Parts: sequence; C-alpha cells; structure tokens
Amino acid sequence: MGRNLLVIVLLLICISSCKEAKKEEKQVSVSVIETNEFQKCIRQLTFYDDYEIDIHGSVRENDEGFFLNKKKIKKTDSCIFDYLNSTHTNHSDDFFYNIDSKKYYPVFKKKLENRVVVGSFVEYYGENDIPGVLLQLNLFDLDGNQVDYLIVFNRFSFEISIQYDFMINEAFSEIEISKIEEDWILFDDEGEMIERKEPLISKEKEVVRITKNGFVKK
Repeated sequence: MGRNLLVIVLLLICISSCKEAKKEEKQVSVSVIETNEFQKCIRQLTFYDDYEIDIHGSVRENDEGFFLNKKKIKKTDSCIFDYLNSTHTNHSDDFFYNIDSKKYYPVFKKKLENRVVVGSFVEYYGENDIPGVLLQLNLFDLDGNQVDYLIVFNRFSFEISIQYDFMINEAFSEIEISKIEEDWILFDDEGEMIERKEPLISKEKEVVRITKNGFVKK
C-alpha cells in the first residue's frame, strides 16, 4: 500500500512539473514573438490552412476593369504595409512586378521552417490607368526582411487580357501557375491598330518551388 502511494505521489509531481515546464516554454515563446515587431504585426493574419481563398467572390469586373470586393476582405492593422511595400524580387523583368501604384490587402500567412509567406490581394493600375487585381505571395525571413515575392493570380484587360490562376501543393513547397494571354490587337499594312475578330491566345504553365532564397522556377 505504501509503495503504491509513493508511486502515485511521484506521478503527480511529474505531471505538475511537466505542466510548469510547458507554461514556462510558452511564456518564453510569447516573449520572443513580442520582441519581434514583424511577428507581432502578422499575428493578426489568418493562417493559410484556415483561410479559404474565394477568388471569384473577392474579385469583380465592370466596364472600367477589375476591382476587389472589399466586403470579402478582412481589414488588417496598418503596420504590415511597411513590410509589403518592398520591391525586392527575383522577377523584376516582368511588367507587373514594376507597377508603383499598388494597394495591398493582406489575407493570410504561412509559417515555414525559417521563412514566412504573406498572401495579399492587390489592386493596381496598369497600362492606360486600367485597374487590375492580383494575388501576391511575399516571402520574408523571421525578422520581416523581404526575400522575394511572386504573383500567382492576376486579372487585367486592355489591349491584352491577362489571366493567371494557381494551385499550391499540400506541402506548400510548389506552386503551379497557369497563364493565359488574349491579344486582341492587330496592326494593318499602314501601321494602324485594329481589333482582331478572334484573339490570339497564348498559354503557359509554370511550376515554382518555394525555397528559403526565394521563388524558383523548376
């Protein structure tokens, strides 16, 4: 009887010690996060695994161009925009990566081993000040320094209609981007611009790996 009582007492002590250790570990973890302004800032964002990307419900089109349905987008604290405005990218040769007039609407975050991905809808003005919408993934280190960013979704229509769609694999390690461009413009023998009866359509698929150094095409 005495031996059994001793075992029970030891078990209770062990359980109590484990709870205290976990509590201390949690307190240390929270303390680290609170000393990091970037981590504190993105805490408000929904985790990617809990976020349902409603592209069709979030993007609307009218005669002027493409816009976001703001009712579908959760408002975020302004501190995050200081991090999203960086132009650092490995894809600067693409026209859409060099647009200055961007308005960001962050919607989710994904924490990787030593990186953080923030997904944002973006409203912008392209050629001839036509409005368009894209979804952009910004890759940061844990201190909020931008490593790279990637456009995975895009809607824009002027002389050429742009349509990007994407799929991210379950491991969040690769992204497949489907790109469709419809060119409606043709030049006659005198160099005058005329509209085609049927667009010239080009299609492309890209597979991009998510690495600690950026988004890399396979």
